Amino acid sequence: MPAIALSDALRDCAARGPHRVAITDGSRQFTRGRVVELADLAAGRLADAGVAPASVVALCGTNSAELLIAVFAVWRLGAVPLPLHPRKGRGELVELVRRAQATAAVGFPAACAEGWPGLPCLQLGDLFGPGPGRVLPPVPVSPRLRIGSSGGSTGPAKLISVDVPAIVNPARPWHYGLQADGTHVVPLDICDGTGFVATTCALAMGCHQVLMRSFDARQLLQLVEQHRADWLAMTQPSMLATIKLPEQVRATYDVSSLRYVTQYSGGIPAWAKRAWIDWLGPERIAESYGATDSRGSTWINGTEWLARPGSVGRAAGGCEIGIFDAAGGRLAPGELGLVYLRDLTGRRNFHYLG
Repeated sequence: MPAIALSDALRDCAARGPHRVAITDGSRQFTRGRVVELADLAAGRLADAGVAPASVVALCGTNSAELLIAVFAVWRLGAVPLPLHPRKGRGELVELVRRAQATAAVGFPAACAEGWPGLPCLQLGDLFGPGPGRVLPPVPVSPRLRIGSSGGSTGPAKLISVDVPAIVNPARPWHYGLQADGTHVVPLDICDGTGFVATTCALAMGCHQVLMRSFDARQLLQLVEQHRADWLAMTQPSMLATIKLPEQVRATYDVSSLRYVTQYSGGIPAWAKRAWIDWLGPERIAESYGATDSRGSTWINGTEWLARPGSVGRAAGGCEIGIFDAAGGRLAPGELGLVYLRDLTGRRNFHYLG
């Protein structure tokens, strides 16, 4: 099956099952058909604000159905989303949006608008409020999946343009354990890298997204039980907080529906990884290591991890791992050195902005 635009994949899911629930946000539920209608409505409002194919739209906010749908509205126009979390300070938000040369900003604090004279600044309500929509013509696929921001742990955050088209192959999703028509509880922030990619890809695949407005370990387990979730994409803080719950507390929730818990964005202590494996079984635990820069990634499952505790696994397709000494010489197996990943496809699929 060929890859198609993420916005087209969303539309195809709606055509197959328009009345199936696509997003649960607290007490609100949105069917697949309604999500497509709202994405088209928001895309029209963004087009009215000057958004065109290949232009950049900055998005800011905490998890909500509207924020998630707005991302697909950007892709519907062939534009490029720049998600930024509101935890960043005003000065940093203003600078990052300037650096990206955004065409429009959505969801930012009002004080930010003073730093962008002439830039259309909308709130999410402006995209979905009452009023007529418009007929949208077909547009090219967005040439860039997104612009991501680094965590800023080594200095000011940098912007990383992910220079791959906004497409997905429904027969071969990006994420280990994700399957079409499944259910994914979202413990991560949509405006952060892992949360953004996992949640948007899953929604496009027809996977029901159960949003958490803020993370709480007990609520996560309650939502898994309530919605019979089959997949979780998680990072270190959420995995640690969940496994630190007393065993008798975790045992009160039925999480037998989970097929996979996939860990992203760095490692967790060996005791915590082993505790997850003991709890759910090694066949249901997986881990991916990579970066927004997309130079390559690795995969490992729980069974392989038990054989090599602390490992992040083997290189995924399209990349190579090498171990080198300080002088740049390649080392033999079993030697200690610096670990490098490199792309083997010949593409330079990212660049830094500024």
